[in-house]
Amino acid sequence: MAILDCAPDREVSAERARWVGQAAKPPRLNFAGRCIYCLERDCDSLDCEAKYARSRWAVCPDCDGREGDEVTSVLCQLCVFGVVELAPVGAGSVVDPS
Repeated sequence: MAILDCAPDREVSAERARWVGQAAKPPRLNFAGRCIYCLERDCDSLDCEAKYARSRWAVCPDCDGREGDEVTSVLCQLCVFGVVELAPVGAGSVVDPS
């Protein structure tokens, strides 16, 4: 499954294919120890762990993984460390990794 790069007004090709498998998952707990799902510090929720295990990520189509605009210093509001979570996969769903 390819994700098309659609970052507007950027110096990137308009249709450069991005594969989901190329994007690394960010850590579930940020550097302050807060969960990216519930924002609790040192979260040990089985629900959050299950969401994270099922999650799939891709390079942010808005900032192309730069986490914002370097010129204006405006941070991207869509991504976490330059990647975005794709539509959640339901529990019990089978995901083809290829």
